[in-house]
Amino acid sequence: DANKFNEVYSKIKNGGYDNEKITVAKKVLVNICLSTDQVKSIAQIFGHDRETLELLKYAYTILTDKNNANILADELQYSGSKDEYLKYISKQNE
Repeated sequence: DANKFNEVYSKIKNGGYDNEKITVAKKVLVNICLSTDQVKSIAQIFGHDRETLELLKYAYTILTDKNNANILADELQYSGSKDEYLKYISKQNE
């Protein structure tokens, strides 16, 4: 629900530096499900592709609409990062 998502979002956003935020994200994203729109919102918290890519890969397993996962590649700046993410989700669907 929206309240739970806002709580999770705030915890991640206030997690400190990007490398600390990814650790917080992995802790709070356990046992919940998110839509691609919600994951997109969380991905925008991060300033670097390294952490964004790590988040997107981690969050793939909890997506409620995995068929839309490829649109999350747009949250990555570099084509190499986008390619890596798209290859990752492709492998998950094999």
